[in-house]
Amino acid sequence: MDHVQQIAMETPGVQHASAVAGQSFAVGASGPNFGSMFILLERFENRKTPDLYSDNIIKVLRERFDKEVPDASIVVFPPPPIRGVGRAGGFKFMVEDRGDVGYEMLHEEANNLIKKGNTHPQLVGLF
Repeated sequence: MDHVQQIAMETPGVQHASAVAGQSFAVGASGPNFGSMFILLERFENRKTPDLYSDNIIKVLRERFDKEVPDASIVVFPPPPIRGVGRAGGFKFMVEDRGDVGYEMLHEEANNLIKKGNTHPQLVGLF
């Protein structure tokens, strides 16, 4: 979490990053392998160039997290268009082992589905 927070704080346009170890607010779970972070961007009047728009900051964060923390599953959600109305919703997809291939194969195929889904511009931050 410290390394992820450091990456966030080094990113232009980020004002503050607050990390919570042991709790995933995205999936509503607790455990030593979970964490959540809330990133506050600089005020919009200080981010008028396109490279400092929130979508571009998110892109930079995702690229750095993928490259520098490859063993973690890190999902970055954009800010809501209206304060108080979330953007981390979406849909739930269930993958079933209907051929009795076992947990490891099911896990691998679910991860492949997530990777392929994240290549589509309409789908962002699948996990």
